[in-house]
Parts: sequence; C-alpha cells; structure tokens
Amino acid sequence: MTKEMANLHVGLVAAADIESMLDLANVLHEAGVKVSLYLSFARAARLVAVPTGEGTEPQAEGEVAERFYQRNLVPRECRIRLIHYPRLRDPRSLGVMRRAIGTMRADGVTLVHISIGPTEFWLAVLANLVRDLPVVTTYAQPKPNVGETRPPWLDMAINRLMARGADMLVVTLQSMVPYIQKAYGIPPEHTAYVPLCPRVTAVRWADPTGRSAEPVPEEPGTVLFFGGARRHKGLEYLVRAQPMVNREVPDARFLIASHGSDLDRCLAMIEQPERFEVHRGFVPGDQMPAFYQRASVVALPYISAGPSGVLLDAYGFGKPVVASEVGGLPEYVQDGTTGILVPPGDERELAAGIIHLLSDDELRRRMGDNARRWIAELKQSIAERWLEVYEQAMSFRPPAAPRPQPFPLEEANP
Repeated sequence: MTKEMANLHVGLVAAADIESMLDLANVLHEAGVKVSLYLSFARAARLVAVPTGEGTEPQAEGEVAERFYQRNLVPRECRIRLIHYPRLRDPRSLGVMRRAIGTMRADGVTLVHISIGPTEFWLAVLANLVRDLPVVTTYAQPKPNVGETRPPWLDMAINRLMARGADMLVVTLQSMVPYIQKAYGIPPEHTAYVPLCPRVTAVRWADPTGRSAEPVPEEPGTVLFFGGARRHKGLEYLVRAQPMVNREVPDARFLIASHGSDLDRCLAMIEQPERFEVHRGFVPGDQMPAFYQRASVVALPYISAGPSGVLLDAYGFGKPVVASEVGGLPEYVQDGTTGILVPPGDERELAAGIIHLLSDDELRRRMGDNARRWIAELKQSIAERWLEVYEQAMSFRPPAAPRPQPFPLEEANP
C-alpha cells in the first residue's frame, strides 16, 4: 500500500444523489477509510424532513447532520458538511465552490469524489477548481434519458466539462464505459466501471438501531411504483397494465409513491381508481421503507434507464422486480432469478410479468431472497473496487501535485 493510500481521506460530494454517497460512506468506513461528506443542504434537509426557511439555516444545519447520525445513516466518525447551492445561473455559486474546496483542505481530505447528475454545472466547475487533490467522478447519468425536456447538449456539455477536471471518470453500468470514452474523449485508463453501491441507508431507515425492528407487513397483491414520474419512467404503461392484471389477480392493488412532471398525465389514464393508492410528493427517508415493505412486487416499467436506486432499494428489502429490458436494468436484474425482464413500452408483457409473480408465492419469495443475497455479495466487493479506482486516480495526480494537462477534448465524439 502506498503512503497516499494509507493516509486516504475521501471527501464525498453530492447535490442531488446524496443517497448513493451515504451508502458509499458506510461501505468505505467499514473498510477502514476516513470519509467526510459534502452534501446539498436543501436535499439533505428534505431527506430527513427538517423544515427550512429564511433565518433558520444555521440551526437547521446542525439538526440535519444530527438526524443523519441519530438514524444511524452514517457513523459519527464521518463528518457531514452541508453546502448551500444557489441556482444554476447564479454567479455566487463560484464562491460557494471555492469555499467548499477550502473546507475540504482544512478537513484534511486527500481525494475528492464527486457524484454528478443532470444540470449540476457547478459540481463540474468544482472539479476544475481543485488544483492539488486527485478527483474521481461518478456520472450518475452519463447519457440523457428519452423524453427529457431539457436539451441533450446541456447534459453533454456539463459532463464534458467534468471530464476536464477529473482524474478518473466512473460509470455504474458496464455498457456505458465505451460510451463515455467516445462521447467525452476520455482515454481508457481514466475510466472505470463500478456497480452501484448497495443501498445500506435504505435498510437503516427501517431499522436505525440495528435491533431487528418489526417491519411493516407485506400486503399480498401489492405492486409498487416508487420515485419520480418523468416520461422515461413509463408509469403510463403500468396504469395501462392494471386492468389486465386485475382480470387475472382480482385482489391486486397498485401503490404509487411519486412526484414529477408526468404524474398528472399518467394518473388521468386510470380507469379503475379504486385499485390505486397514490401518494403524491417527495417521500422523506423515514417514510420510504414502509412502501417497499408493503409491496409484493416492485415495477420498473421504464422506457429508458440508467442505473436505478429504486431497483437496489427493492433488492435491499427482499422484493422481486418486474423491469423493462432497457438501458442499464439488465445489468442488475437476473431474469428469472431476482426478477422478470419485459420489453419496454409493452403493457401486455408488463402485465404478464406482474401476474406471473403475484400468482406464485413460492417463486416470488425465492426471487426476493435471491435479490437480498445478490446485494449482500455485491457489498463484499464494492469497497475494494473503489479503492482500486482511488489508487489509480492518485497515480495520475498525487495529493498536492500540480494539475496535469487535461485530455484533448477536441477529440471527443458525442
């Protein structure tokens, strides 16, 4: 082990995707790595249901961090810093990023790991402002999804800017490695594939003390759709599948916990509202486990997909999935073992998959057990894989070394 790796202190940075960074913090801490978290204040406060408003921020910051610790979402040895991100076009963000970097240096961080999602321009700027520390980036969404309202070039431009500032670019889908190399002009030695981190915090929300708290009972015949309702999530196909499912499984019910731009359009398609239970809005972390625990099956009827946190949450709670065979989902769904894959945009096949699982209790339980086992096996290897990426990044730019010349982005070929 090199001296740099022996003294490794990882600063995990996230704006929207803080759940993944919380999961990674837990895995790295268990592997003996020192970790600090630099998270969006607004997103973190929303997750732990801390009210915010003008004049309350200093007190709220302390309350947010304390709730993370009290719920055992991260150990107290992991320092939590909260960042107030202004809007995308607000020039004050430059100062926010500079102060964040100064805080990381003062905290003794030796490597910066950023999770960047769509429109998170200032995180790409942050990567380019870090001059003396190695930078690793996880692309949460390396390729725009179908049906996005924002222009595709915006995400591409932000991802390309991030590529200039990072020493290692990581994707959580094997199929995306050649894509980012070509689209963003990144040399192969600066790219890596690491699977999504197991959803450690999702299960801890349900049992914060680790004393096997009594779960919410499963409700037989319940199909869950969880998360944002955007065009590429395909909620409309689940709505269309419902009458077919209920003809074969009369007691089946559909539980929707969602928010987003496509929700109203999809709900207007419902023919039998008595078969649905709809929860609108963002679900705080402490309310999330009950939805998965109540479900018999989790549906992911997506028509375009990258890596899915909903999928791993379902696995963490031992729930099989019926998911579209599209994008990155086949890399995480073992068809016939942890769930059932169906063609995207096909409500008949979606209904058939749901009916198959709801009609066979033994198969459904076996697939749920397989899913939970798959997550446990993934957790055993994930820290080692990230440490390999960090060591590679440090070989390109050891801490305190001057920044090397960035990749020649003019060679990029989107």
